[in-house]
Order: sequence, then structure tokens, then C-alpha cells
Amino acid sequence: TATKEESGLKDEFRKAIQQHEDQIGIMKPAYAERLLHRLREEGGDAAPIIRWVDGKLALYHSSAEEIVHEEHQKQACYQSSMGNAITSLRLITSLKWEEIYEQLSLLNHILNQDPAGIYSLMDFSSRESYRKKAEALAERYGLDEMQVAVKALECARENRNNSQEKFSHVGYYIVDDGLEQMVDKLCGRKRKIRSKSISSLLYFGFIGIFTLGGWFLFLAGIHTSSEVIGYGEMLLSAVISFLPVWSIAIGIVNWAVTRIYKPFHIPKLELKEGIPEKYRTMVVIPTLLTDVKRVMELVEQMEVFYLANQE
Repeated sequence: TATKEESGLKDEFRKAIQQHEDQIGIMKPAYAERLLHRLREEGGDAAPIIRWVDGKLALYHSSAEEIVHEEHQKQACYQSSMGNAITSLRLITSLKWEEIYEQLSLLNHILNQDPAGIYSLMDFSSRESYRKKAEALAERYGLDEMQVAVKALECARENRNNSQEKFSHVGYYIVDDGLEQMVDKLCGRKRKIRSKSISSLLYFGFIGIFTLGGWFLFLAGIHTSSEVIGYGEMLLSAVISFLPVWSIAIGIVNWAVTRIYKPFHIPKLELKEGIPEKYRTMVVIPTLLTDVKRVMELVEQMEVFYLANQE
């Protein structure tokens, strides 16, 4: 009986090995190394399978020891390569790409000659906004961005002796009211640029149009829906409805403006070493000192304001 059981187990074992061999085909080194590692953990019971693996490897003129050695070498090589890659990525992330970019940017070198000396003191986002604006102007007028920067620099140098410092700053001619003057020099002829006053006129004009239109529609609706409404009731309805209609009109115009126009970046100085004496100012917060508790609250708020605005 025992002999029959052993014979049956051997037959099942041979059948399992044959099925496994048909499935894997060529035995890959990584697979062989892992299989041998697991089989050796099983001890003597796995000896027949180990012999089968050795026989399989012998067909490829190799052995279990060679396979394990080669696979361990590959793993060590992969680990070394991965470690070097991670170290390189850490080095790349530690680099200050902003400084490298500005060192290579010709546009930045031109703007950095700002007669007012303000451009170099600004933070990176503000300097980048100037460069983006110069690129946009160059694209709009079909010119090179270097030409835009040079013309802005020329305008600033012409006003170097002006009592107001802003006129000798290149940014005044790129993103501020001096843009029209710079564009005239750039194109050699007058170019009409929409001024801030026109934009304000359009803004308030649309608010007025929407307010009057909505107000008229509201009153017309009341008049048509009621046959016995008198003059006094209409006047009262007009007075009461004006503010709500006006608020709705402002909301509609503001919503449209935020969808049509992108936010404008406000340039600022970086002030790495603190606020210089000539730029220091005082912030006044009107308040009522009603009791001691209110005074303590204001003192705490002042500390918060100071810590939040150290730039």
C-alpha cells in the first residue's frame, strides 16, 4: 500500500512538473533564482524539484549557483542605479532654477539695468510678470522682446533726473501709465492704448445700463400685472426696488469682468534684508477704545498684523 501511494505521488509530481514546464517554457534567471530560494527553504522535501531545476538550467549551459550569482549581481546593479537616480533627483530639486533661468535670460539682463535700481530688488514673480508683459507686447506688435526691453530702458533713462522715482523705473513703461509712451517709441508712431479712465467709464456705464434696464423691466412688470396701481404706489415701488436692482447689476458686471479679464499682478519688492528707511511707513487702523478688553484685542491683532506682513 505504501509503495502504491509513493508511486502515485511520484506520478502526480511528474505530472505537475510537466504542466509547469509546459507553462513557463524557457526558464528566466530571475524566476529560477526566486524558485530555488523558496525550494531551499523547504529543506530535503524539495530535492526532486531542485534536481529538475538543475536539469532545466543545464539545457542552457548554466547551473543553479551561476544563476543565483548573476541574479544577485543584477539586483545590486539595479539598486546602485536606483540610488544614483534618487540622489540625482534630490540634487536637481535642490537647485535654484529661478536664479539659473535669470542668469541665462537676455531679457532679464536688459531690464536689470533699471536706472531706478528697483527691478533687481523685486521678487521673482514680479520680475517674471515684467518679462511676460514684454513678451506679450512683442508678440502684439510683431517685434522682438529685446526691442521692447531696450525701449523701456531708454524711456527710463530719459527720465532719470525726474523728481518722481517711478518715471525712471522700467516697469512704469511696461505695465503702468508709461506704456503708451514706450509703445510710441517702439512703433515710431502714435498707438492708442485704452486708458484706465476709459475702463472705469465702461465699468460704471455697464452698471448704470443694467441698473436702469432691470429697474425699467421691474416697474413695467408691476404696471402690467396690476390694473389699479396708482402713481403713489408706482413711485414707492420704484424707490424700494432701486437698491436691490442696483446690487444685482453690480454683481452681474463684476461676474462678467472676472470672467473676461485676468487678475493683474501687483509688483512688489523682495526686501530680503528688511524694509529700508526710505520705504518705511505707518499703517493707521481707526478704532474705538471702549474698554480694556478691546485694547487687549487690538494689541493682539497688531502682533498678528506684524507677523503676517514682515515682507
